Amino acid sequence: MDYKFVFCILTYRNINDIQECLESIQEKITDNYKVIIVNGYYDDITTLELRKIAKRFNAEFIEVENKGYGYGNNCGIDNALKNYNFKYLIVSNPDIIIKKFNSYFLDVYPQYIVAPEIRTRKGKAQNPYWYRENKFAEKLIYVGYKKKRKFLLYTGFAITKAERILALLRFKISKKSAMEVYAAHGSFLILPYNVVNVIKPLYDEKMFLFAEENYISHVLAFKGYKTIYTPEISVLHKENGSIRIAKIDENDIARKSVIYYYEKLFQKEKEIKDGKKSGLR
Repeated sequence: MDYKFVFCILTYRNINDIQECLESIQEKITDNYKVIIVNGYYDDITTLELRKIAKRFNAEFIEVENKGYGYGNNCGIDNALKNYNFKYLIVSNPDIIIKKFNSYFLDVYPQYIVAPEIRTRKGKAQNPYWYRENKFAEKLIYVGYKKKRKFLLYTGFAITKAERILALLRFKISKKSAMEVYAAHGSFLILPYNVVNVIKPLYDEKMFLFAEENYISHVLAFKGYKTIYTPEISVLHKENGSIRIAKIDENDIARKSVIYYYEKLFQKEKEIKDGKKSGLR
């Protein structure tokens, strides 16, 4: 059977979240779709409950080792490509509730990665993740993590945040339905089939968590794919399962991911410029 949408939802003890997420999909998605629940194993009791939820919502359930965000999503995406025909793959966090989903909009931009409007419970806008590529801000963030210098780190974040706020303000005034952006937030990402079929694996599994948005954005841009932001699709991100960065010294995972991503990607870009490599993969 052909599907317009296949959802890949990676869970880890997200029993209440996944149920609310699936309820919103059932309510808001009017086209034919399939949900793949990828469970990062925690214990047998959690697994049994998640299996029951998957069966209740006619979702496929696959279980994987808890080896990180990239690994789990790659397993789900690989399963989708092997077993289903679809137009769009939606990589979603379990703590997402769909508020608005205008699927007709996607038909206008069939070759684009789509970054929907994502709001937290406090109303914070999470898309666009990065309005434009900003190597200076990215260097500040990298050095801030590498040298454990908070001022540089927060300055880099502040620059990208300011660019996002100004871009959204201009977009609102323009009254357009979409704008091209550089990076999409990873909690709810819509990708055409041809993108995920060409760029695979999509995630770098050496990054356990964090920095995947930056990495994927660079790879997509290098391959010539474009991303658009639109409020025609809108979701609530509850952030129930998110790890929040408070102090960089306390979040070794985030620090290692950003350092790894930056050094890998920019080393490869340098090699490409020097004529030693043919691609970012």
